[in-house]
Amino acid sequence: AGECDAEGLTEDEALAACVAMQPALDYVSLVAGDAAARLRFLQEVAAAIRAAVDPECVVGLRISAGECDAEGLTEDEALAACVAMQPALDYVSLVA
Repeated sequence: AGECDAEGLTEDEALAACVAMQPALDYVSLVAGDAAARLRFLQEVAAAIRAAVDPECVVGLRISAGECDAEGLTEDEALAACVAMQPALDYVSLVA
């Protein structure tokens, strides 16, 4: 799983933060590396946000199409994600 940065927190606060983040860290570690799984993760997050907010709330995605990391998204992957996410979003902010 991941690590928690506990700087500035009491021991109890740090433990609570780690426990609260563990499900997300576990899920992200399961989908890391596989483009289809990362897209499914985005879709699930967007659906959860839509379900939790007022229908008038604007929901968007900021995504990078020009990552400097060899393991990051390619331009084609970012474009495919934007197209796939279009029905769930009001806008996309594509950055290089």
